[in-house]
Amino acid sequence: MKKHAFLGLTIPKEGHRLRCLRFHAILRSANDERGGMKDHQNSHVSAAEAARRLSVDTGTIGRWINRGYIKDFYRTPGGRLRVAVSEIERLASTR
Repeated sequence: MKKHAFLGLTIPKEGHRLRCLRFHAILRSANDERGGMKDHQNSHVSAAEAARRLSVDTGTIGRWINRGYIKDFYRTPGGRLRVAVSEIERLASTR
């Protein structure tokens, strides 16, 4: 077993695919215990959906996050962006 430096979680030392599957299962259970991402599932949408609703390119959503225009967002364990619906509505009303 190996301890993940950033998350402090123990990761099984097995084949790559199995290791990834187990790691994400461990991460999901840790998020569930802390009340993690399951709370966001209904109030956040993907960056592509946010871009579609705002009639902009997906890259623009990433730039707006980096510049601080979008504050309520998070990244999934796979690295995908999720943007709050309230942020999309706020931005849509100012355009």
